[in-house]
Amino acid sequence: MRYQKHGAALAEQGYDTTPLKGKVPMLTGWQSRPEAAQDFAKYASANIGIVLGGEHNIIAADIDVRDAEAASEIKALAIDILGAAPERIGAAPKTMLIYRAAAPATKRKTAVYDVDGNDACVEILGSGQQFVASGIHPDTKQKYKWPKDSLMDYPASELPQVTADDISEFLAAANTVLSNHGAIKSKSLSNGSDSSMRRLDFSSHPKEAEHNRIMAALAYVPNEDVHYDDWVYMAHAVKGALGDNAPARDLFHRWSERSDKHDAAECERLWKSIGDVKTIGAGTIFHMAADHGYPLGGEADKSPETATENSDALPLVWARDMEAVTDTTDFVEDLLGEGQMSVVYGESNSGKTFWATDLAMHVAAGKAWFGREVETGGVIYVALEGGFGIRNRVAAWKLHHGVSDMAFGVIPTSINMLDPDADTPRLIDSIRGAAKSIDAPIRMVVIDTLSRALAGGNENSSEDLGACVMNADRVRNETGAHVMFIHHSGKDQAKGARGHSLLRAATDTEIEITRDHDAGVSISRVAKQREMEIGGEMAFELVSMQLGENKRGKPVTSCVIKSVEAGAKRQKKLRPGSVDAQMMKHIHRMFMEDGIPFKAHPEAGMPLINVVTQDQLRGYLVDAGWLETGNVGGETGNVGVLPASRKKKSNTLNRLENLGYLGQTKNHVWLLENQNR
Repeated sequence: MRYQKHGAALAEQGYDTTPLKGKVPMLTGWQSRPEAAQDFAKYASANIGIVLGGEHNIIAADIDVRDAEAASEIKALAIDILGAAPERIGAAPKTMLIYRAAAPATKRKTAVYDVDGNDACVEILGSGQQFVASGIHPDTKQKYKWPKDSLMDYPASELPQVTADDISEFLAAANTVLSNHGAIKSKSLSNGSDSSMRRLDFSSHPKEAEHNRIMAALAYVPNEDVHYDDWVYMAHAVKGALGDNAPARDLFHRWSERSDKHDAAECERLWKSIGDVKTIGAGTIFHMAADHGYPLGGEADKSPETATENSDALPLVWARDMEAVTDTTDFVEDLLGEGQMSVVYGESNSGKTFWATDLAMHVAAGKAWFGREVETGGVIYVALEGGFGIRNRVAAWKLHHGVSDMAFGVIPTSINMLDPDADTPRLIDSIRGAAKSIDAPIRMVVIDTLSRALAGGNENSSEDLGACVMNADRVRNETGAHVMFIHHSGKDQAKGARGHSLLRAATDTEIEITRDHDAGVSISRVAKQREMEIGGEMAFELVSMQLGENKRGKPVTSCVIKSVEAGAKRQKKLRPGSVDAQMMKHIHRMFMEDGIPFKAHPEAGMPLINVVTQDQLRGYLVDAGWLETGNVGGETGNVGVLPASRKKKSNTLNRLENLGYLGQTKNHVWLLENQNR
């Protein structure tokens, strides 16, 4: 009776709980904290999961390290840098510490290392994830342990609070410890807003690198045309590795001089402006150099002169050094990968823009999308065909899903992605500024449409389309965001997206949207995946939503998408006589005949619409005889809606909401599709 006994107590402490089977959530859409998770009696014997993020920005430092010495060192670092916190142990020496973030935080992690034949890494679990707080560990068959204080002793609001800088410092130090115990296997692609640069942070602690090894490594790192931010980053790394001294300064100057953009005075000004560097150092330089052929993991066999002579050679990795890549980089499960490019295409009025908006909004809100797990992150939607339509699509989505705020922003203006000196740098600056403002990575940039982004260029020209793709690559490489283009089908739909074939060659994921206009159903199909398996089809329909009225009193509408079975016709009517149809009949009467609805904002940020309260609906259904009343308190005269009827009402409302007939919050109910039908 674990979930029933302790789940409610944890909820009172401010934690969002979810029932688990082993480590796996039992509820669909558990990331959105459904009310069903509060049915502690129904899931009485389930393991208890804690959903991270939420009101208190709860995070967990997961030390997934089986080597006792390394795990102990990293735990000590966590306590030193992040503070003492409740500790949960599943399979020792692996352990986890629970904190509060100062701002919403998503997953970040170190690289993965091979330590005595086992994968080892440290991960900060954040929004969109969960951990087991109580239950039986599937491997040890023992209870999870809290050696000292448990979450029962710590209200969520009183957990130790950490900043993004604290987390960066801790992960950098953890990288250093792990690199001292084993060899790197794969880099992390989920390291906050800096993930775009594929950089690993390493603390200079516990020892500084030797000057000659740093000099040898720098010879491998190219500097022909690095971005200003990376030039600054390298200065910090050199100072972090060697300290603030003349030899270190001269070494950075020599590396900077290899660029035509080198300015000795600016280089000196930068060096003097950098204070004490704690979070990056020698390890950062060595691993950046390793990307260009530096022999990582041993003494540098080549002299700096030899390394410089061979610095133009292409990097070569031998089969003996290759390991399986097990660290997933998809932020929409099995569909979209971090820092990649996708194209969503279809004919006009196929629903491709609504499909893309729905997917993007789910990423921004951290909500599971049609059965696929989603990693929360910011989304920027570039609405080149005007911002009016996207505003209404966003308003309709918020209304339908009962969500008032998420990290979703719109750039409602045209941009030129044909000329590299036009708007691409401005777009990159906007993405970086947005990531800084939300203190989280921008996962995805949607460009609607590719044709408008070409700014008059020729889609069939390899030169024009190639320039646009190169600028998209620049956006991806400098921000780490996934870039999605909305595009049109060609005249021959069987040949795919319109334009030159190099677009398909350059794309990581290609998704086709087709529409059966007679059935009123659209189908999305993954036509290409470079690094993931090609998944199945998804059928959906567009459901109209009334957002309000214009100045002439006429309804203003937009659409949301709803999943349907492939090949199915649109469901226009509920089965006559069914429980669902009976409730809808009463709700229609409330709205259309009895004049009960009133104008209200169901939640902050939602438009003014016709609603009724849950209490009004309950009273109406009681008066209509649809809900049964009786003695509910064990005392004569304590009359109310019987438990079975309350459950009937709740289940029916949830079904009608899922079918797209109505929307609801804890306090309000409203009609969808047509407020005045």
